[in-house]
Amino acid sequence: MVEVSKAVRIVSIEGEVRRPGRYQLLPGEGVKELVSYYGDGALESGKTDLVVLTRKATSQKPESESVVFDLGGKGLPELMDGDRVRIPSREEYLPIVYIEGAVAGDQLALSGANTAQTLSSNNQTLSNKNPTLSTTDQTVSGTDQTTTSKDQSLSSANQTLSSSNQNAVQATYAIIRAPFRKGLSISSLLRPMKDKILSSADLAHAFIIRKGNQDQNYIDLERLLYANDLRYDFELQPEDRIVIPFGSMSVFVTGEVTKSSWVTITGLTRLRDVIQPFLTRYSSIRDVTVKNQDGIEKTYDLFKADRYGDLSQDPLLRPGDEIRILPFKNLITIQGEVKRPGTYQLLPGEGLKELVERYADGFTEKANLSRLTIVHYLSDASPVGEKAQFDYTKNPNMPLRLYDEITVPSMQELLPVVWFEGAVGVGSTGSTPETSQRTPYTFFPGETVSQAALANRKLFSAVSDLSNAYLLRSDGSRTKVNLARFIYDYDLAGDVALQPGDTIIVPFRQFFVSVSGAVRYPGRYPYIPDREWSYYIGLAGGFDTEKNSGQKITIYDAKSQKVDQANRMIQPEDNIVAASNSFTYQLMRISTILSTVLSLVAIIVNLTGLKL
Repeated sequence: MVEVSKAVRIVSIEGEVRRPGRYQLLPGEGVKELVSYYGDGALESGKTDLVVLTRKATSQKPESESVVFDLGGKGLPELMDGDRVRIPSREEYLPIVYIEGAVAGDQLALSGANTAQTLSSNNQTLSNKNPTLSTTDQTVSGTDQTTTSKDQSLSSANQTLSSSNQNAVQATYAIIRAPFRKGLSISSLLRPMKDKILSSADLAHAFIIRKGNQDQNYIDLERLLYANDLRYDFELQPEDRIVIPFGSMSVFVTGEVTKSSWVTITGLTRLRDVIQPFLTRYSSIRDVTVKNQDGIEKTYDLFKADRYGDLSQDPLLRPGDEIRILPFKNLITIQGEVKRPGTYQLLPGEGLKELVERYADGFTEKANLSRLTIVHYLSDASPVGEKAQFDYTKNPNMPLRLYDEITVPSMQELLPVVWFEGAVGVGSTGSTPETSQRTPYTFFPGETVSQAALANRKLFSAVSDLSNAYLLRSDGSRTKVNLARFIYDYDLAGDVALQPGDTIIVPFRQFFVSVSGAVRYPGRYPYIPDREWSYYIGLAGGFDTEKNSGQKITIYDAKSQKVDQANRMIQPEDNIVAASNSFTYQLMRISTILSTVLSLVAIIVNLTGLKL
């Protein structure tokens, strides 16, 4: 039987040792045994006079602690379970030099602009004051070892960055920290890390800032790194800062824009891409001017670029270009039957003919050229504008004004019209489902009632009595048309060709039942399927027994025809009449009349007798 005792102490050794790892120590073993025996000794690169012991938190000490000691000194700390011993590298304690600006490194948020900081060239002031670069807890080539630069600033408040133009460039300002060794030069430091320098860097205007010195020592890294011009090479000192500014890759947009602005560009940025976000409702794209750094000015027409793909009118921009947008002078809208309806900016000298043929690409085949309408929103005759109709074939060169609107009607607007009237466009519910509607429908010559009904079937609802519809001619004649058969049975028997001015009458199919006569509450009651007359008599409060005897009723259908009441289910629009057949009620109705007649007779007799 083999017994395994519980581990007393398990500690870690890491850093500059030959065998880093976690080891179980025997009683009596300490730091020296951990390093020399278990770790197989420290490497020559290890800094053994600054060994770090990290002890984890315990219930007695709720916070972890670290102890720095000399491995060759006396009074080495006693190791406990869970301790971690680290031998740092000598390079971790070397002085630091900094490469910052247009480099791929740790990003710095300057002036509260997060990571995208606007840097300007040619003495453009960096807007943050004395930004401190604190590298506390910054790991350099190992874990847990930190290097702190004590309140090291970017040379001074309002450090200036030099370049060729005063252009604001949106860029990510970053920093790279590199260990310093005696004899280190700029070229030997930067050549191995040329891939860390961004393509937007202005290498020709880089500079160095020495610790404690606000002056800038300018160096042409372009010639140093790529032309091997060693005139710009010299030895570095600890905590030197090599600042590589961002190059000028921006253009200036001004004029009739939402805001005059510097805009960052690339080598493939075109004019349209830059100005589009800044255009106002009054901006002209027909005469955009671009002036380069040499003072040469050209005018471009972005309409031609958009319409015809003429990229010569949408040029690639160059850094330092100034773009000026002018307000438009003539903005015209054309709509209706043209191939390219829209709103267009016309050039001086262009009129209606150019608008139609060049901009709107001509009329469509359905255009009615004899009835064009034009609205002058800016009119000398009326402060609210004026509207006119004209024939384009007779007046193709009509003068146009700013904001004019031309409408080209369709020949189909001249098609004849018929009407759907009655129970159309209404639902079966609502406060007044009986309300009659009248809806126009344009039709083509030769179109029939069935075709019109199918095209307008959405107008019909449950209250539409399609089976009893009829066609009313302008001469007053009526023709019955069963729309239900046309729509649902596809039976075209009795179909009729439409004529201008026809009206298709669709009666209402109301879902009510009328109860009248000798009942307590005569009136109209909602129709409920599969109910006999007694149900509706009940809704009306029952028979008035003083007037009705024997529950005698008569039922009339929607056409006022008397129907047999035996075992018949009441239908919509039936009228149930309770007869007033009580002898007493009838006697009471005539008793007053008889009394009056007898009284008159008696009076006449008496008068006659007196005379005799």
